[in-house]
Amino acid sequence: MNNSLTKFRDEIDLADEELILLLKKRIEITRKVREYKIKNNLPLEDLNREKEIIERLSSYGVPKELIEKIYVQIFNHSKCQK
Repeated sequence: MNNSLTKFRDEIDLADEELILLLKKRIEITRKVREYKIKNNLPLEDLNREKEIIERLSSYGVPKELIEKIYVQIFNHSKCQK
């Protein structure tokens, strides 16, 4: 295989690992948020916050449609955590 292609794939693998570690961190934080909301009788779902997050992240040059697809899954997972 071409050395350049191998290097690119290595970079992708590293980026994927970083993404997963950050996702794991986000899941841990949202678990704490969920516990706080339950303890304080706050609604678990905040659609305005979800929209704000998608809008803010859309400014980083990633297509908004992709961000929406990814974050809808992330939000849904957060809402279903125990």
